[in-house]
Parts: sequence; C-alpha cells; structure tokens
Amino acid sequence: MINIADKKKCCGCYACYQVCPKHCITMRPDEEGFYYPHVDEQTCINCGLCEKVCPELDTEKLDNWKIPKVYEAYSKDEEIRIKSTSGGLFSILANQMYDEGAYVGGAVYDEDFKLKLFVSNEREDLNRTRGSKYIQAEVNEVFVQIKDLLNRGEKVFICSNPCQIFALKKFLRKDYPNLYTCDILCKGVPTYKFLKSYLDYQAARYGSKVKSLQFKYKDDKYVWGWLGTKIDFVNGKHYLKYGGEDAFMTAFLRTGFTVRPSCIECHFKDFPRYADISLGDFWGIQNYSNQDTRKGMSLVLVNNPRGQELLEKVSKRLYLAEHSIPEATKGNIHLIQAYDPTPGFSERMRKEFYDDLDKKGFRFVEKKYLTYLYQTKIRKGIQLLKDIINDQSIKSIYHNIKYNLFSKTIIRKGLKSLLLCYRGALISTKPYSKIELNAPLVVGKKRVIGHKVTTRIQLDRYCKLTVNGTFSVNEGSYIWITKSGHLTLDGGFINEGATITCATKVHIGKGANIAREAVIRDYDGHYIEDLNYRTAKPVWIGDNVWVGYRAMILKGVTIGDGSIVAANAVVTKDVPPHSIVAGNPAKIIRTNINWRDFQ
Repeated sequence: MINIADKKKCCGCYACYQVCPKHCITMRPDEEGFYYPHVDEQTCINCGLCEKVCPELDTEKLDNWKIPKVYEAYSKDEEIRIKSTSGGLFSILANQMYDEGAYVGGAVYDEDFKLKLFVSNEREDLNRTRGSKYIQAEVNEVFVQIKDLLNRGEKVFICSNPCQIFALKKFLRKDYPNLYTCDILCKGVPTYKFLKSYLDYQAARYGSKVKSLQFKYKDDKYVWGWLGTKIDFVNGKHYLKYGGEDAFMTAFLRTGFTVRPSCIECHFKDFPRYADISLGDFWGIQNYSNQDTRKGMSLVLVNNPRGQELLEKVSKRLYLAEHSIPEATKGNIHLIQAYDPTPGFSERMRKEFYDDLDKKGFRFVEKKYLTYLYQTKIRKGIQLLKDIINDQSIKSIYHNIKYNLFSKTIIRKGLKSLLLCYRGALISTKPYSKIELNAPLVVGKKRVIGHKVTTRIQLDRYCKLTVNGTFSVNEGSYIWITKSGHLTLDGGFINEGATITCATKVHIGKGANIAREAVIRDYDGHYIEDLNYRTAKPVWIGDNVWVGYRAMILKGVTIGDGSIVAANAVVTKDVPPHSIVAGNPAKIIRTNINWRDFQ
C-alpha cells in the first residue's frame, strides 16, 4: 500500500491512482496545492501494484545512452520558431507525428488555467500543447488512455516532465515500439495555488478576467532569454514583464517556495535520461555558437536509437549543430542537479510563505518575500550607491579622489577602471611601485556597513599590482607585495581576513573565489640552509578556482582551472585542472569536477 510519509518522496505522477484495480486511491491537494495519493484502507486489497509503479520507489535508469548526443537546434520555419518558447522543436516533432497519424500528448490549460496532461490526434491542438507552462500538470487518467491507444496499435508521442515519463513507463510495464517519449529539461514544478493567487491579483488590478497566459513570451523587444511573462485580459489590456521583475517567475526561479517538495530532491536528473529525446532551452549557447539566438534556441538530447530516428525524420526542417555534454550543462545545471533553493529560504520560511498567502493574500507575499529579489539595473545601481555612501568617511572620500585623479603610482586604463576604497581601506605604495588598473578594484567592502576594520594593500619599492578583471578585496584582508614582486588579479574576490604575500610572481585567474582567512604565499620570509632551497617561487592560480576557508597555498604551486581547494588544506604541490584537493599536505580527492557560484 502506498503511504506518503515524506512529501519529498512523491512526485505527483498519478501512476498509483491509475493502476489501482479497486479504485481506492484518490488524489487530493495539500495546503500548498500539490496533489498526493490517499488510500481507502477499507477497500484496499494490498495487491502492491501502487508500489510497483511508483517511480520514487524504483529510480533505476532505463537502457538509454549514458552519453546522449547533444544539439543546438531551431526550426527553419520562422513562424513556428517565434510562436514557440524555445526553438520550435516540439512543434516540429509533433507535426511529424501528426503526419504519421499519431496521437500527441502534452500539457494544456483549462479555462481556469489549471494544467492537464492531454492526448489528441487533432493537429489544431498543437497551439494548446506548445509552449512553457510553469505549474504541475494533473495527469488524471491519461496513462490509461495511452495504454489503450498503444494496445490498439496507435502511435503515441508524449512530452512531459522526466518523472511523469518514467512513471508512464513503469505504469505500462513493457516496452511499446509504437510509443515515442520526450522529456523536458525541468527545473521544478510550481503549484497551481500560487499561480491562481497571482492571476486573481492581476485580474483585479487590470479590472478584467484573464484571457491568455504566456511564459517566456517572445517578440522583437522581448527576445529569447528575457523570460517575458505576458497576460492578455478580456478587456483588451495587457501585462508584460521580463522574468526578473515578475512575481510568479521570481518566486519560481529564485526561492524554491512554489515548487513541489520532491523537486528539491529530484531523482530524475543526470544521464541516462528517461525519454527517447529531451528538449529545453540551450542557455549559454552564445558562448559556443555564432547563430542569432534572439528568436529562440533549443537544446536537444538524443538518448537512444528511437530518439535518433525521430530527429532524423525532421532534420531537414531544422538547423542542427552538435555540441558536448559540458557545453549543455554549463547553462543548464538542472540537467544534472535538482533544484537547490536560494540559501536561507528554509522550511520554516516556506510554511510562513503559504500561511501568509492564505491569510494575507498575494500582494502581501510579493512585498514580503519577492520584491527585494527583483533584478533591475536601476534597483541594483541604487542599492550599490547606497552601500558605497553609507560606508564612506571623509578620509576614504579623500583617498578615492586622490587615488583616481592625482596619484602617479596608480595607472588607470579607461574611465571604468576605478579604485574604490571603503571606510578603513589603506593603500601604501613606495617609490617606483605601480598599480595598473585595467578594470575596477574594490578595497574594504563590508557585509556589515560601518564595521570598523582595516583592509590593507602594501607595495614595497619596485613592486607591481595589475588588475585585469573586476576584483574585490573584502574587509580585513591584507595584500603585501615585496621584493619587486608582481601580483596579477584577473577577476573575482578575496573574502574577509584573507592574506596574499607576493615576492616574485602571483597570478590569480578569472572568477577567483577565495574564502575567509585563506593564505596565498610565494615567499617564506626566512631561509633554510640547504643547497636546493629557495625562499620564494611563483604561484599560479588558474581561472574559476575556489579556495576554501583557511586554506593555504604555498610557494611554487600551480592550481589548474576549475579546481577546488578544501577548507584548511595546505597545498604544497601542483593541482590538476577540475580537481578537489584536501588535507595537510593536500591530496587529490576528486577529479573531473565542475563548480559554479550559483545554480
């Protein structure tokens, strides 16, 4: 008998509900609006079928390719590409299946904008199934309907979330050659309860019933990637905002409050995938392609021969270019990882979020939890200006004017290459030393405005500091360049209390993340009486390196791109790219890793 003791262990697929021979399972919404199975124990015969079809109880991967084929793709039909929320791949595949007389399944809104899984062989239904819809679809009896169609010999092409695709295959309990499956690259599924509250608020605000809703809307102004949300109202009015300013999308993308609990621990990521073919947005494709992406670009994963057959059938109608798995996952972390909510958004806050939604309404929730997350250039600029002003003193203002306008030691390359000193920042330069700014350098930035602490940069005679990418030296840190040393900073930050000592050459690459109280030294400062001993040797830290809390990187070390130095590690030997080292002395504990600042 199915028993949901932990809501993170139920993805709401309806498989148990549909397989029950006694119809003793009902699906009921909880206080957040997500549906869960409830068993009538008086009717249940304990046949165990509900447990056998549950995808959460058996997440064994299917016999698909462990390394799928990866493509960037878009429809050559401009109308299809624009009407679609990505590159038009679902529409192209669906039309092909309609041409073959198949039934096509996808998610459609009802009149109240609830989402339902739906199967049809009518081509005009494509306008309803096409496009992103960011709530969980109710499956109801669709698995039963699909099984009946397959047993009658009909072709079926179904596109849904990975958990629902796997649930369908568990429900069917055998492979059907006339079934073609497509899963979407899914971040998580929000609740209809929040969408309804959001739409009711917008309807009241615009004085009219909602006529249509589009996520990831595109036109000449709102290009692909802006995540535009468009609502059309019966009275002819329109609401249109990009994702960073829209309450529904902000709650979905940035808090984790509105997604199903099982999405936080989703087992249906990574490879091999569960469907024949996978579709999504190819975020980050601009780094690997010279194609115009403004009208939309799809990411396509071909997961088995059946998926390859599907793609080959429509290839003449598509632009296709092959890529690698790392290129796909770089901008699509949810291919391989579950939704990790914004740090600080706890289970307690999640409960308060829904309590406030029930008792005080949508507008209160937006103001309390979401408004400060809205990402606009103006809002960011105003907040940055406030922080700068609030942490300045007469002395720091004097230093900023002196360093940027009158110092002969500081060479600025361009108007944007500023040296910004907060309260407590001290820069000491000796004759013939030089600071070369090819990008901004921020010194003394604090988490707690007004905290009295000194941040120091000291250059002795003949020393040089070069800044090639925006770099922040946070409060309490100390950089000492001596013995004609040259420190190069290509971009990133060092956190509170970190120390860099440079007597020969220290290079820190782009995207540096150097944690609190970390130590980087190319210089011992003392001598050991030994023939081969050298008191100073260069240190090279590659791009995108994460140096953990109180880690020490000592002279003569090279750390490869994309590596991680664990907390308290003492690094005395070279670290290969994309590795994790830990311990004293540091040893490699993992290889072939990739990491990022945020999900």
